[in-house]
Amino acid sequence: MKDPIEEALEKLEPAPVSSPLMARLTAARPQKREHARFWTRWLLPLASAACAGMLALTYLSDRDQPAKQRAIAIAEPLPFARNDYLVGTREIGMFVAPDQRPYRVMEIEWLEQDTIASSLRGPAILMQTTRREVIPVALEIF
Repeated sequence: MKDPIEEALEKLEPAPVSSPLMARLTAARPQKREHARFWTRWLLPLASAACAGMLALTYLSDRDQPAKQRAIAIAEPLPFARNDYLVGTREIGMFVAPDQRPYRVMEIEWLEQDTIASSLRGPAILMQTTRREVIPVALEIF
């Protein structure tokens, strides 16, 4: 069951458009121009294909050439020197291992010097580090 207003609206027909209004609407409609069709149909696809071809040529020509070395890769390595000096040793103690062998425990102190120079005659950086090692030394009794 429909609403009576809906039934009345379904029976209505639109009024006819007057001929001066129809003429104005037809004149205002955009007209297709032939040169616009040429632009969208031929010139735009050709231009985009040419750009893609140039990009592919540039990419492939760069790959065929030998790899370019960067300036940092061809730079000479910095002069570097390392020296280890024995500063001293001292006995900490002795112990007997489970296999009944005697061991002397020694503490050894080292001085490490690393020198990095910017050139052979230029300024240098000197780093000094002390290192201690505890080493068991097996005692051999003859």
